[in-house]
Amino acid sequence: MRKLLVPAAALIVSRLATPVIALPQSSTFETSLDGWTLVDADGNSAQGTLFWQATGGNPGGFAFYRDFGSDGGFISAPSAYLGDWSELNGTGELRYEHRIVFMNNVTAIVPYEVRIAGTGGQARYLGGISPGPGSWVQVTVPINEIDWTVTTGTWAGILSGVTNLRIRIEQVDGNDHDGIDNVWLGQSSTSIPVITSAGGVVLVILLMFLGALRIRRGVVKHSV
Repeated sequence: MRKLLVPAAALIVSRLATPVIALPQSSTFETSLDGWTLVDADGNSAQGTLFWQATGGNPGGFAFYRDFGSDGGFISAPSAYLGDWSELNGTGELRYEHRIVFMNNVTAIVPYEVRIAGTGGQARYLGGISPGPGSWVQVTVPINEIDWTVTTGTWAGILSGVTNLRIRIEQVDGNDHDGIDNVWLGQSSTSIPVITSAGGVVLVILLMFLGALRIRRGVVKHSV
């Protein structure tokens, strides 16, 4: 019996130790970059410059990127966005607004892209293509496995402990200036909250643990 209880308890403890996200999370960039930083596709330092622009956003300030290379600029989320995303599975969404401010010597405009990673693996979302320089475009990313490509690990494993969220800000293969504004992560207004598979597994394990403990106590009682 103890062999069953120990791993079950360990899984429960590991789940409880994962940071709980206060939802929704949002970044409007009204006064600063709100903790977002510039990285490349793999989360390493990227060429180019990311800074806060006080005007030109939708409205007010926004995260402004100037390209100095061709390695692909992403913005990496602050810790408030990281942790257990399981409750968003199938019911949540990530939204942000993107704008190509300027481009020159362009060889391609790449799709909107979001990447998440954690101890459970990595996944990537690819959306549509930017219409080019002009107005702000809202990108809506469903937190639904069917809309993502899981590159390593499992979808449930990734969501149970997200340690990195990256949003592509450089949409152009060439010389470009780009912006991101109004990032938002939370439950979709059209979704109905459900018990996620990861949460259900933990609940079942907890019930098994309590049931086994009750049986063990009964056996001890009768033996006495």
